[in-house]
Amino acid sequence: TTGLAGGTGTAVFILGLGRLSGETLIVTRYLLTAFSGEKALWQAMTKDLAGVEVLITYNGRRFDQPIIDSRCRLLGLPGLDPALHAWDLLYPVRRAFRTVWPDCRLMTVEERLLSHHRQDDLPGSEAPWVWREWLQQGIRTRLKRVLDHNGRDVESLAALLLMLPRVFTEPMRFGADMVGVSKSWIESGDTLTAVALLSAARRRLDDRALFHLSLLYRQQEAWQGAVSLWQVLASRGHVEAMERLAKYHEHIAHDLDAALRWTGHLIRVDGAQPAHLHRQQRLEKKRAGVGKG
Repeated sequence: TTGLAGGTGTAVFILGLGRLSGETLIVTRYLLTAFSGEKALWQAMTKDLAGVEVLITYNGRRFDQPIIDSRCRLLGLPGLDPALHAWDLLYPVRRAFRTVWPDCRLMTVEERLLSHHRQDDLPGSEAPWVWREWLQQGIRTRLKRVLDHNGRDVESLAALLLMLPRVFTEPMRFGADMVGVSKSWIESGDTLTAVALLSAARRRLDDRALFHLSLLYRQQEAWQGAVSLWQVLASRGHVEAMERLAKYHEHIAHDLDAALRWTGHLIRVDGAQPAHLHRQQRLEKKRAGVGKG
């Protein structure tokens, strides 16, 4: 595009479309040679997308699609079909890697997930200047690098589309965030797969993921598994795990002595918080009442 800020003042001068046909990726690219040809560019896009049901992008929800819609409106064209299903792969990548990678740019995806390192790549931020240089002065020495950059983006998007299912079924293999991956499964309505993935990797999970798994066990009323994890975490000073143990022993196991012990541990580790003190007082009163009965 002519700029990275977006908005109606941003025009598209290279449009790259990739279509998977069996094991072949067919890439079509359009280069805008004059602003007078912009309408023809979008008409060509509409023709290429005829019959397409799914449009796959990377950050398309916030960048590509708004620009396409705004430019088409300005030109009196219909733009993208509202019935088109748009899949923005940035969001599953963020869910899987936001906490383990420095960023989730497409170039980072290429290097860390697709094992691809671009050679002699022109940064996308320089592309508008190269295009204006060619448009105004006829200098095209760097224009091929802009086209190559666009082509690599499309190729990487196709490769990522094929790789993501493996990431979400084998998250530990790819170093993904186990909590993020499991939440995706849960949101899709498949909590059993989320629990299975976490349970299989239990020995390698960090405390955050272990506590997340414990809450899933709790939701399923698999108390033995939940309590076991809370005890492991509590031994490491995990405050929330101690609190869960105090609640479990009070409300599920009905063991007031154990509930008081864990509340005492909680106060020693987390300090005399009002909620902890209130629980301690309540438990002492309940135990005293049980003793009188």
